[in-house]
Amino acid sequence: MGFSFDGITSKSMGIASRMAEEKRVPELKNHTIQVTGRDGVLDLGSSLSERVIGISCFIPPKRTMAGLLKYTG
Repeated sequence: MGFSFDGITSKSMGIASRMAEEKRVPELKNHTIQVTGRDGVLDLGSSLSERVIGISCFIPPKRTMAGLLKYTG
């Protein structure tokens, strides 16, 4: 598993990465509004929230994060 940053892949930068956390299905986001003077809420339906995938990376010795971000290949 890899990732890309600004169009540059982790593989080309020599960074090893692995998926640390993944939610297969994003959480539902409910859309409601409260109407003044009335009980309850008006249900406007729901949609999926963003899908967050956590990864952990190994930066090779003698390389800094700043150096990797300036990498031009």
